[in-house]
Amino acid sequence: MTDADQPKLRADAARNVRRIVDAAHAVFRRGGLNVPMEEIAAEAGLGIATLYRRFPSKEELVKAVLDQEFNDVIAPALERAQREKDPRKAVGLVMEAGLSFASQEHSGSGRDRTAASIAGDRSFSGVLS
Repeated sequence: MTDADQPKLRADAARNVRRIVDAAHAVFRRGGLNVPMEEIAAEAGLGIATLYRRFPSKEELVKAVLDQEFNDVIAPALERAQREKDPRKAVGLVMEAGLSFASQEHSGSGRDRTAASIAGDRSFSGVLS
C-alpha cells in the first residue's frame, strides 16, 4: 500500500504517530534498537496499545524513523541539488548531507544494528548497498 492509498489520519492520530517516531528516534540514539517498545511508548507519553496500533512491529517503527530522517535531512539536499546548475556542486550537496547524516546518526554499532534490522526489505535496499 502506498502513502496515497492509506486513509488520512485524524489530527490527533497523526500527532501520535509523530510523537512515537520522535520518541523512538531519541530512545534508539540513547540505547540502540534493542530497547523495549514500552520504553518508546513511555518516552512518547502514550500507552503501549497506541504504539502497537500505529506500529505493529519494531521493524515498522525503525523504517518510520529512517523515513523521517531521510525526509528531514536527505530529501531537502536532493531538492537543492536538482536546482543547482553546476553538477559538481549538486553532487557535493548530496554527499555533504549524506555524510553528515551518517556521521551524526548512524555511526558504529548503531548503524550496523539498523542495517541488520532492515536487511532484506526492498524499499531500503539502496540504502544498504
